Amino acid sequence: MNKSSLTEPDLFSRLANSFGTIDKNRHHFFFLLECNIYFLMLCPPGWLENGFVNKCMKFFENKEPFAKARAACNSKGGKLVISENCFQTVFLSDQLESRNSTYWIGLKRNRLSPDFVWVDAPVARLAHRNWHRFNPNLTGNMAVCAVINSPGIAKGFWVDDLCSKKHAFVCQKDPVKICHRGHFGPQCKHRCSPRCDGSGDCDITNGTCLSGCLPGFKGALCNEPCDNGTYGQNCASSCSLHCAGHGNGCRHQDGKCTLGCRSGYKGGRCDRPCRPRTYGQGCVQNCSANCAGRFKHCNNSDGKCTMGCTKGFTGPFCDLAAEKPYDFSIFIVAAECAFSTLACLIISALVLSNKKAKGQKSSADSAREFSGLRELSHQEPHDFDESHQEPHELGDPQHEHEPQT
Repeated sequence: MNKSSLTEPDLFSRLANSFGTIDKNRHHFFFLLECNIYFLMLCPPGWLENGFVNKCMKFFENKEPFAKARAACNSKGGKLVISENCFQTVFLSDQLESRNSTYWIGLKRNRLSPDFVWVDAPVARLAHRNWHRFNPNLTGNMAVCAVINSPGIAKGFWVDDLCSKKHAFVCQKDPVKICHRGHFGPQCKHRCSPRCDGSGDCDITNGTCLSGCLPGFKGALCNEPCDNGTYGQNCASSCSLHCAGHGNGCRHQDGKCTLGCRSGYKGGRCDRPCRPRTYGQGCVQNCSANCAGRFKHCNNSDGKCTMGCTKGFTGPFCDLAAEKPYDFSIFIVAAECAFSTLACLIISALVLSNKKAKGQKSSADSAREFSGLRELSHQEPHDFDESHQEPHELGDPQHEHEPQT
C-alpha cells in the first residue's frame, strides 16, 4: 500500500475497519506495513509521531543539565533524542521552526576521548553527522555534550556545549504497537484464537482473549474444549442426564446430545419428556389404548401403564385379555341344593320313621283289640249281658238315692 496515496478520511476509514474506533484528537498515529501485516503505532497524547524512524518525540521546555535531562527522559520510558539519520534530522528541523529554545540531544563526548557518541543508542558511534561548521570546537578535559537550535545557528544543526549547562531537551520513545485486529506477537504475526468471543480481539502481547471465549471453550487462549459433560459460555452448563451414551455426552458449544436421547425424551438437548400418550426412543410409540384413566397415561420411557388397565385387560402394558373370574355361584347353588336335599332326605326319613313307629303301634293296638274281641267272643252270654247292663238295671247307688217325682 502506498501510504502517500491515502487521504485522511480514507486512512481513518481503513483504520476503523481494521482496528476499531480511533480518536484522532487524542492519538497521534502512523501506519506501517511490516512482514505483510498491518499494524497501528500509537504515540501517547502530547507526543509527536515520527514515521520516518518509527519513534514518538516530545519537546520539554524546562531547563536542566544534561544528566538530569537524560534522567527525565528515562523516567518517561524514553531517552534523549537520537538523530541517527537524515530523516530524523529533517523531522527535528521542521519541528524547530516554531521554537526558540536550545535543546539537549543524546550526544556526548567522554573526557578521555575526542569522539562523541549516542549515550543511549544500541550503536554508540555516529553513523550520521550534522555538526554546524567549526563544531565541535570545545577542547580540554571537560564533559561536553551537544545541543540543537542554538541561537544564531541554523535550525537542526548540532553545536557542542558544556554538559553542566541548563537547556531544554527532546525525548524519544517507541510507540505503542497496536496489531491489526485478530493478530498478536512482536511483529503481529500470530493470529488470535478463532474461539475468542466478541470481536475476536486478543492481547497483542500474549494472545489472551480479551472478551472471553466462545461457548464451548475455555482457557486464556480459548483453545481448550469444555470438559466432558459441560457446555456453553465458560463451560458453566451441564449436559442433560437424558443424553444417550456414556458420560452424558453433548456438544461443547450448544449442549445438543451427540448420540441422541435416552428413551422417553426428545429435543436437541433431550430436556423434554415425551408428550402425553407417547413413549420410547424418539417418542414415536403410543401408549396402549387399554391404559386406565382419562388420558391413558403410560411411563414415557418403557410404556408401562401408570394407572393400571381398563376392565378386561391386564399386564404392564395392558395388552393381555384378562381371564374371567370363575363363577362359584353354581357351586353355591349346588351346595344349597345338596344341603336342601339332605335336609329333605333327613326330614323324609324322620317322617317315614315316625310313620313306621305309628304303624307298628297301630298294629299292636289292632292286635290287642282283635285279641280282646276274641276273648269276648268266648265268654258266656250272661256274662256279657251282665257286664253290659245299664247302671240302673244293676242297681247303681247314685240312681237309688235320686228322689222320686
